Amino acid sequence: MADLIRLFLLQGAFTKAKLQEIFGQELFSTLCSLGLLIQRGEDWASRIDLFAVAGLYVATDHRYMILPEDEIEEDVVMYVGMDSTGLVHTAPQYPANRVLDLCCGSGIQSLVASRYTKEVVGVDINPRAIRFARFNAQLNGISNTHFCLGNLYETTSGYFDTILANPPFVPSPSQECRFRDSGVAGEEILARIITESANHLAPLGKLFIVSDLVNIQQYESKLEQWWQGGAADKLVLSTADRNDILFSVPHCHTAFNQTWEQYNIELDEWLQNFHTSGLRTVNFGYILICQVDSTSKSSYYSRTIHNPNQPIHQYVQEYFQQRQLIQEQQINNYFLAMSPDLRFRLEISSTTGEREIELFSPNNPYFTTYQISEQMYRMLQDINHSQPKWETYATALNQNWLYELIYKGILYLSPQATTVKQNRRLKVPPSTEGLKIEELETKTTPTCISSYLH
Repeated sequence: MADLIRLFLLQGAFTKAKLQEIFGQELFSTLCSLGLLIQRGEDWASRIDLFAVAGLYVATDHRYMILPEDEIEEDVVMYVGMDSTGLVHTAPQYPANRVLDLCCGSGIQSLVASRYTKEVVGVDINPRAIRFARFNAQLNGISNTHFCLGNLYETTSGYFDTILANPPFVPSPSQECRFRDSGVAGEEILARIITESANHLAPLGKLFIVSDLVNIQQYESKLEQWWQGGAADKLVLSTADRNDILFSVPHCHTAFNQTWEQYNIELDEWLQNFHTSGLRTVNFGYILICQVDSTSKSSYYSRTIHNPNQPIHQYVQEYFQQRQLIQEQQINNYFLAMSPDLRFRLEISSTTGEREIELFSPNNPYFTTYQISEQMYRMLQDINHSQPKWETYATALNQNWLYELIYKGILYLSPQATTVKQNRRLKVPPSTEGLKIEELETKTTPTCISSYLH
């Protein structure tokens, strides 16, 4: 296993005898004939990176295209990065007849989607990406995927229940890295995907995208402008804002073969683009849109998560279900409960006795950390222990607070009470005076120094 990691992820090289020992003579010859193993001097190395994701094996071009044999005349195919796995973990997996995977790259979203849909169509503008995606489908024994060369929707036909997209999304002063760069403001491809999606979605269709989020405070109005699909629930999941320095440095810093002068020139170009394009902050996250019945009202909500390293799609799907329950106003007999994944952290000053209270999850990236007031702490504890019915607990004063906590996933509505910790029911909801919850930014970001070497 260690040697396979060195070969397929760390660009290590081995003698022919060692690789024949690992693979056997027949498989070694097959890998060579396919061009997956190539010579590096007297040794042999892999032409590809091979990632293990969600029970699948996904081949791509190397993350770092830095060696002489890495040079190719085509555009490279993006490695499996934190945005790739993040969309896998975040996008709800609704059963579907047809799914469209835009900017499919290596095909990772299509391969995962093949498990919950009858047919997946993957589209990419890069011919090399289409070949990689088809290879990966064969590698994993998947037969219900079809990959087509094209520019977004131009080669598709019919309607899709779900559209997935991991497009180029980085605000960039150049277009030299096609799987990364999306215009000086980073939204050229994103806006087109959202705007044109209505023409390709089946009734009650869904659109799930991973992207940089430029000036995230404006996203409610941006989606109002871009989205043409009628009534929909729109959810934006963000991670952390990056200012000009935090954003620019990782994108221009090449870890190898760059002089100090070259680095300074490139950094100036990225900083200038940041300022002249009207960027104030660049976040990273997910845009999730679910069409609703035309009699329903549209909604918008934005909240913070940790970029997921494990599946959270069931929690995202629960958000949309809870949103519809509230919309239908048939929740009086539902019970309020608190997410079992959350914990309280209390810090008490040794001198003043003043308490600071945080709400957090030690292992669920769907939640960030929340600073809460003493009154909020008491209310959540009451709900956690009593699990009251909505009709007996919700009032004109606390109703909006309860909605907010449900949208964050902290509370949820259940048709029946779960195990009650204390055998009691609240008679009078506590006062809302002093209720406070502050959502803290995550510390995670998908952009690593030298991530985009090519």
